[in-house]
Order: sequence, then structure tokens, then C-alpha cells
Amino acid sequence: SAASAVISPDGRWLKTSDGVRDVSYPTSAENQLFELQTCPSDGVCEPTHVQELGLGALAGSSPVLDGGECYHWLTRLSSIWDDDVPDVVAVDGEDVRWEAVLPDDLAWSAPITLTDELVIGTATALTPSDYELYGFAWPGTAESELVALSRESGEVVFRAPVTDDAAASVTVAPDGSLYVPLLALFHSFASETRPVAGVVRFTPANP
Repeated sequence: SAASAVISPDGRWLKTSDGVRDVSYPTSAENQLFELQTCPSDGVCEPTHVQELGLGALAGSSPVLDGGECYHWLTRLSSIWDDDVPDVVAVDGEDVRWEAVLPDDLAWSAPITLTDELVIGTATALTPSDYELYGFAWPGTAESELVALSRESGEVVFRAPVTDDAAASVTVAPDGSLYVPLLALFHSFASETRPVAGVVRFTPANP
């Protein structure tokens, strides 16, 4: 797993993202949710809930909250042209509450940051170039945005352009500012887009 284990705020739930992640080929993987109070003091603890990750294991940790409320994203460079897979999924235990498909060919490209009302991260839209590698159309251009979804419905409630994708968590400051780290991982693969990187700060309209 490339994702750290996550524990819910009440200490009841442990979440892991299991499986092998390869940059070229989808592999079997799943989120596993453990109710810690049911685990034996020694021996093997079995997961309470399991959900398959259709594109392989996550490349970063995703949140679990009280009651087994979970959020995860589904993005792989090898499947960036696949429009049939939702970008972000909200789950209660094993029950899918909503699946978000981002507009304008955007694909989620950062670990999830949660607030009381929002799911925050970056999303990136790539266009293919004329170059192919083992049947994979290499990205030509890349454009990214800071995106916020409603935790209740999964609908996009805010979006604004940024120079690069994050590939790391957006940080919420005490004054409501958002600090967006720009690793430019997806942008670095795009042959016609120059990575910029750095950090961008968004300030609240009504601090």
C-alpha cells in the first residue's frame, strides 16, 4: 500500500487501502474498513467493510470519519482517458452515498481535504498527444483547477484555475485561506505544458 492507515476522529474505525499500484496496468485493490473495538487483542482482525477500487490502490490516504463515513478518489495516469469511472466517491460503510463525475474532462489529482461541508482538492484535464507508448496515448497538454465539492451531494460548488495539479493535500488555514501545493505530477507528463510548481494561496471572500 502507498497509503498510510487512517483512524476516524472517535478512534473507532481504521481504514486501509490495499493492493498493488502500477503506473501502467490496473490491479486488484480495495479499501478495507475495520471496527477496532471488534478486533481481538491478538491474532488477525478481519475488515468490517470492504470496497473494491476499480483502478488499483490509492496513491495517498483518504479520509474516514465517525460512523464509517469514507471518501476516496479514482485516478490513474494509465486510465486518464476513461470516462466511465467516477472521480470521487462517498461511502457509508459499504453503501455508496454518491459518485461524482467532474465536468470538462477533469480528473481528481490530489489527496482529499475535508471540511464540515466540502471535499477539496485539485482536478486536472489532459489532452492526448500524437505519441503513443504501448498503446497508451501520452498526454499533450494539461490544465488544472482547485475544486470543492459538496459533502452532502458531491456537486461542484467552487472551481478556480491553478497552474499545476497538487498531488498533495490542500491545507485549510485558521482564517479560511486555502494553500494549494503544486507538485505538477500530471503536468510533468504532458509534453506540451511547462510545469510551474510552487504553492498558491486562496483567501476567503468574506474573512
